[in-house]
Amino acid sequence: MLGKIEYEALVATCLKLDINDLPATMPADAAYNDEFLQILHRVILETHIRSGKMVCPNCQHIYVIRDGIPNMLLAEHEV
Repeated sequence: MLGKIEYEALVATCLKLDINDLPATMPADAAYNDEFLQILHRVILETHIRSGKMVCPNCQHIYVIRDGIPNMLLAEHEV
């Protein structure tokens, strides 16, 4: 499972959210490092964005987040 995580993107996103708990690079012993796994669990499964926006890195479309739910629907003229 750890190999499927785009770790650099995760760290970059965390830094944008002012979450500085993750190390810059994934530890070599990540699968056996309990402290790292606990931090990773907290960041991935216990972090909730209540409101804000997500910006697509490809097309720069802005997706608004309200009450923890991102609006991923495109308007008819955006399709």
